[in-house]
Amino acid sequence: MAEARLDAGEVAERAHVSPSTVYRMLDDEDPHEPKATSVLQIAEALAVAPPSTLGRPRAFAEPDVSALSGEAPAELAPRTPDQSLWRVESRALELAGVLPGDLLLLDAAEEARAGDLVVAQLYDFDHGAARTRVRYYDGAYLSVRTMDPALAEAAVPVGGGVRIVGPIRALSRRMR
Repeated sequence: MAEARLDAGEVAERAHVSPSTVYRMLDDEDPHEPKATSVLQIAEALAVAPPSTLGRPRAFAEPDVSALSGEAPAELAPRTPDQSLWRVESRALELAGVLPGDLLLLDAAEEARAGDLVVAQLYDFDHGAARTRVRYYDGAYLSVRTMDPALAEAAVPVGGGVRIVGPIRALSRRMR
């Protein structure tokens, strides 16, 4: 912006995004992650390359689910910057047909609807930590769908310390 000698409002106008989108991106303390499409529009308006991390979620890889980069099966190859590939690491959704090792295509541009399987981040503000989970979303709560009593947990209400990264839109399983 400084090189182009533009303020946030001018950048927003050129990029066809809301000025608040630009201001939030400039605020290091804002917890909202900008949509990849907004980042691309702003980069284009400023005639600069988008960040190399665009399209890769800033998630924390954990035993439940982890973000992947690199080669993807053709049926799961991300087709937009808002899509990303994830690997399931737990049995948290085995009763929903999702098993460890399955690859999932997440679409952060879509809003989750009741009945969707989602990737979500659960924040623990007291300890400055977050857990990334794959869960069933019923429209108000996130829950596991498993027969494993070790994974059983209470349903978690969405909001406050819970952020849905996006719904799962495709699944792939490698058969041995």
